[in-house]
Amino acid sequence: MSVRKDERNESAIEYLMKADTLYHEVIVVMAKFTSAYRDLIGKDITTTGMKLLSHCEAVHVLVSENNHTNKEQIQSELRKAKISLNTLNIQMRHCYEILISDFYNAYEDLKDENDLKKLARKAKKRLNKMGEQIGLLISEETCLLNNMIEKYK
Repeated sequence: MSVRKDERNESAIEYLMKADTLYHEVIVVMAKFTSAYRDLIGKDITTTGMKLLSHCEAVHVLVSENNHTNKEQIQSELRKAKISLNTLNIQMRHCYEILISDFYNAYEDLKDENDLKKLARKAKKRLNKMGEQIGLLISEETCLLNNMIEKYK
């Protein structure tokens, strides 16, 4: 039996699932860039995404143990996850700004495009889509982590 959308509750591990989705999206996005950009900015961004996911995994393990003595550890991991998320947000903003200013060299599969106007349109469309997708996931994860932080104050 399905539940109406307005009656659904947030999953207890939604913060973890969203972090996993965000990490996956970051990897997919970074893999499409030219090797120069993957080397310059992609590695750091994917590492930050992995840190976020790792801290969320640690929170999940600590919460699953259902031991109230873990409250300080949970808070510590949540703070680290929030720092990683904020860092990821900044890195993705810088990535977008760098690539939008050099979109001709941003994507591996567009390097052979001869029509510069067409290349510019395609690259800008992809970059805007990336910004929207990752931005939305970061916003959602921010809310989820803030809820967890409130819960374990």
